[in-house]
Amino acid sequence: MLLSVVIVAKNEEKNIARCIESVLAHTAGLGPVEVVLADSASTDNTVTIGSRYPINIISLHPQWPLSPSAGRFSGVNNTSGEYVLIIDGDMELLPGWMEKAIDFLVKHPRVVGVVGRHVDIAVSPDGIGHVVNPRKPGEIGRAYKTDHVYCSSVFRRKELLEAGNFQPFLRAEEEAECSCRLILNGGELWHLPDDSVKHYAIPRRTLQESFRRFNRGFLHGIGDMFTWCFWKGYYPVLWQKCRVYFILIASIFCSIVGFTMMHGALGGIGFLLAGAPAWFWVLMMLKKKSITDGTLSMVNITAISYSIMLALFRRVPEINTYPTDVIWVKKVV
Repeated sequence: MLLSVVIVAKNEEKNIARCIESVLAHTAGLGPVEVVLADSASTDNTVTIGSRYPINIISLHPQWPLSPSAGRFSGVNNTSGEYVLIIDGDMELLPGWMEKAIDFLVKHPRVVGVVGRHVDIAVSPDGIGHVVNPRKPGEIGRAYKTDHVYCSSVFRRKELLEAGNFQPFLRAEEEAECSCRLILNGGELWHLPDDSVKHYAIPRRTLQESFRRFNRGFLHGIGDMFTWCFWKGYYPVLWQKCRVYFILIASIFCSIVGFTMMHGALGGIGFLLAGAPAWFWVLMMLKKKSITDGTLSMVNITAISYSIMLALFRRVPEINTYPTDVIWVKKVV
C-alpha cells in the first residue's frame, strides 16, 4: 500500500466529518489508501460520526496516558503504507498536497518527512472562522530543509518506525522531538512551498486558548519534553523550543542575586539585576506590540518555566513501554 493516513482526534465532533471527507476526497487518486482514525477516548460523538465513513477506527483506553502524541504513536503502529500522513481532527486536507509531498519524497530518497504550509482558520465562539496567517513572501515558491516538521506532515513509515516512532508519553512538542531523532538517524526533513491543510482552531494569544492548552496538559507537557530531551541528549530540541523559558529562568536567578546585592556596595547593579523579570516582561510587550498580548505571553512563559523546573525531578517513561493493545472500533475489510 502506498499511503496510510492517521487522523488523530479527541472530542472533535464539530470537525471530524470535514477532516475525514477531505482526506477521502484528496487521496482518492493515489490508489489503495488506508485511513485510520486514532481516537483518544473521546466522550462526544467523534467515533459515532467517524463510523459513517469507510475508514478504520482505533480507540485508546481511557486509563492510558493520553495525548496527541499517543494517538500518533498508536495510529502509525496500526498502518502499513509506504508513506504515512499524520493529520489532526481539526484540520482539512487541501487538494494537491499529497501528490506534491509524495512526489518530493520519491525524488529525494534521503528525505524522510515533509511538511507544507498551514492556513490557520481562527474560529470564534459563534463558530465563524477567518484566516489569520497571511502567507509569508519568503516561503512562496521555495522548498527548504528544516529541523522539524509538525501536524500534516508526510513521513516514510519505515524510517519513522526505525527512529522509534512518536514518544507517546509527551504531552507537547512531540513533533519537534521526533524530528530530532529522525535527523539523528540520518534523515532529512523539508518544508515545501505548498498549502497542505486548513487548521480550524481557537485564536492564539487569547485567554480561551491559554485555558485550553492548560486543560490539555500543554504546560506540563513542555516540562515532560524538557526532561526527556535533557536525559536523552537531544539538546537541539531544547534550545529550539525552550530558549525563551531558559531566558526567563535566568532572569529570575538574576533577580534573586540582585536582591542580595541591593544593600551592599554594588547596590546599583543589584537594583538592575533585581528588575530582570520586569525587563523581560517589557521585552515581551515590545515583541508582541501589545500590552495585553505581552502580558499573556509572560504569564504563559512563567507557568511553563515553573513546569520545566519541576520536571527536573521526574523521568518520562521509554517509548516501548506504552501499551499497544488498542480497541478496534471498526476495521474496513
